[in-house]
Parts: sequence; C-alpha cells; structure tokens
Amino acid sequence: MRLTSHPLAADNLARCRSMWGDRALATEAELDEAIRKGAVLLRQGRARGTFIVDEHDRPRYFGFTAFVGEAFADDVHARPHPRLGARVFREWTEGDRTLVLDEEGIARRNAGGGMQMLILNQGWDIEGEGPDAWPMLLGTLLKDFIEVHRGYRMARMFGETFGADGVDIVTRSGAWAAIYPFDLLTGDGRLLPAAVYSLTRAQAHAQWSPLLPMFAYWPPRILFTPPERALLRAALAGGTDEALAARLGVAVSAVKGRWTRIQHRVADRVPQLLPKADASHGTRGAQTRHVLLDFVRHNPAELTPYPRPGTRRMAWGHREGARASDKAD
Repeated sequence: MRLTSHPLAADNLARCRSMWGDRALATEAELDEAIRKGAVLLRQGRARGTFIVDEHDRPRYFGFTAFVGEAFADDVHARPHPRLGARVFREWTEGDRTLVLDEEGIARRNAGGGMQMLILNQGWDIEGEGPDAWPMLLGTLLKDFIEVHRGYRMARMFGETFGADGVDIVTRSGAWAAIYPFDLLTGDGRLLPAAVYSLTRAQAHAQWSPLLPMFAYWPPRILFTPPERALLRAALAGGTDEALAARLGVAVSAVKGRWTRIQHRVADRVPQLLPKADASHGTRGAQTRHVLLDFVRHNPAELTPYPRPGTRRMAWGHREGARASDKAD
C-alpha cells in the first residue's frame, strides 16, 4: 500500500463518508448534514485537515480540525463527553459564531494565549491490508497532523475517537495526557467504544509527548497581509505566475503586484534575508523568490494569521502605525 497525502478540501470531504468516525451514531440525514457543515468550515478557512489515499486513489484516512473558543474547551475539560464534533456542528450553525474561530480570532490567539484545537472528525479504512498497514498509516497521518498545524500557537488539543481500534491507538500512543472512555449505544442496539482525549502545552512538555512539536511556536516577524500569505502558500507548491493566478482566481497582474509588495515588506522588516542586490535596488528575480519561499517554509508562523501594526485589535501592545505597504492589496 503506497500512501499519498493531500490537504483536506471541501470537495473531497464527501469521499470520506464511509470513514466518518461517529457514522454509526447518526442517521443518514444527520451524516449528510455533518458533511455539508464540515465542507462549509473548510471553504471558510475555519477548518484544516489531511486526506490520505493509496496508489489506486482509494481514501484511506481523513481528519480535520478547528480552533474553538475557550468556553467550549473549558466545558469539555470540566465535563468530558462524547460526540464533540457533532456538538460543534450543531451549535455553530444554530448561531454561536464565536464557537469556531475565524481568521481574526485565530490572529488574536496566535498573539495571546494560544489555540484550543479540536479534532472535529477522523476515520480510516485499511480493511484487508497486511500487518504493516497500521504503522504505515499512523506514521503518515502523524506527520501530516503536525505539518498541517505548523505555525499556530497551541495551548490545548483535544478530540475523540470511535471504535475499538481507535481507542486502542489513542491509549497506546502515549501522546495524550487525559483519556476518557465511553460506551455509546448505536441505532441498531450495539455498544460502540469511544474515547475523548486531551493534551495541554504544559502536559506535552512534562511527559515528552510525541505531539510536543505541535506546541513549538515563534511569532512571525514580517506580518504579511492575507493575500500575500495566500500567494506564498500557493507558491510553495510551485508554478508560474500564470499558474498561481489561476489557482488563486486572480489576474496575473495581481500576482505580480503581490510579489512586489512581499519583497518590499521583507526588505523593510528583515533586509538581511534578501540578496544584497535585491535589498538595495528592489529588483526581483528567481533567486529572491527562492529565498522567500525557503524562509516561509522553515518559518510557518509567517503564513498564519497574526495581528498587524495599525489594526484595531493589537495583542502585544505595539503602537506603531501601519506602513503604506501594509495597507495595499
């Protein structure tokens, strides 16, 4: 079995239906609604995740997460209870728009106390595979899980798993500080093992959790605008300006303008990063882009939301006015 990872997108979430973690506890209509709501969160940038397929493009794993408000996380910590993802979908669509953080909320918490990250749902399918399938899948999804969340300031992570295999994996992983098992009654009268689990930054440090890299964080220095971050994220996958424009749904001239503003912003704030000719003369070329992309690849916080000078809500007490380049785009 050869596995390939992709970012989880709204368009492929429906392909994960047969792997949906708590599908045995939901009606078909409820499952349809959960998938639809999950797709909305992904499209809005409020959720992120990974999608793993084999060499035949058969889905083998999916998992997606959201950053939630502290009140929700504190309630789960005080009163652990199952079906957390279903509760988020229900309460968020019923009007609690503070429950799942938007970009502004993420920015504030990146600059403040950190994120409360919830695994909304996950599932896998390795039926009929050999004994090496589990270690291969677990290694791949752990790598993806860390990669998808690089650059965010984590305070606490929690989630749930369904089925005997899932509970066994969580229990034996050594990753989670607190695990709460449950037996849930399915619609056809069976008992489904489940567990809620959690880990804080302090607990990860104390027990040397395998998820400790999730809690490493260094604030961004350059503070790109959202359009600039979108271009840099797209450019990490490669492509010409024409290809990037098509991918982002903007004109080629807009892509070129963003590159110019990115270069000016870097030259203004971290001039030592650019080749000398670029820093002094403002020229742009393949070498400059290579340096910039290598920098953000190794400094993922530069691509995540963070309050910028001149914005209304500034979390670190800095009162510098916005530069003209900050206001563009």
